Amino acid sequence: MAYESTDGGMGSAGGAEPGASASLRTFGAVIHALREHAGLSQEEFGDLVGYSKHTVASVEQGRRMPDRDFVERAEPVLGNTGALRKAAPHLSRQAGLASWFLQWARLEATAISLYTYECRVVPGLLQTEAYARAVSLGVPSLPDPVQLKQRIAARLAQQDLLAVTRKPPTAFSFIVEQAVLERGTDGPVQLAETPENRWFAYLEGQQNGRLIADAKEISILQQRYAKLRSQALTPEDSLDLLK
Repeated sequence: MAYESTDGGMGSAGGAEPGASASLRTFGAVIHALREHAGLSQEEFGDLVGYSKHTVASVEQGRRMPDRDFVERAEPVLGNTGALRKAAPHLSRQAGLASWFLQWARLEATAISLYTYECRVVPGLLQTEAYARAVSLGVPSLPDPVQLKQRIAARLAQQDLLAVTRKPPTAFSFIVEQAVLERGTDGPVQLAETPENRWFAYLEGQQNGRLIADAKEISILQQRYAKLRSQALTPEDSLDLLK
């Protein structure tokens, strides 16, 4: 079970790794300092607590919410002072919340009016647990079981915004395209390769766009495009459908 706060909500589409917060970075710095004081590398420490060195690095950098097992196993390895146990409940980010969504989530959580138009997927505030799971598992890169549980829990928890007992209640309206009920994607994407064999991606929304050059992000988008292409009709079947 992860340590969670009530700091925001979850978007409508599958999210990325949650963003760092000041408390997570501070907690990570303490882990880092205690580990070095004990003379352990990240890999050695990871072996002792049963986590990979990549997970250890993510915690130390404030990018990953440590779960209860991590804290309990780290305590005796790092001196058994009790400091980690006391600090962990005060971590101030809700697991499953993507960093780019933080500002909007805070606004959404306190909104008295909320209007939503969606043409890709069922809005996060209306998703059932099964639908949220399918969306998260529908496109690469796939979350691990812990990330998936955190992501779904965060999404469902945000639906309290629509409760009739909320004070003050939120006035809300949802307009959802019929195509969303027949299929659903995470939005449009364009990929381009330069003569120098560099790849770029372009994502576009209403009155804004985003050019992506990061190789890791582009790799994920290429995987998604490959999956879509494998599911698309053949040219002959496409022609028959158009006719």
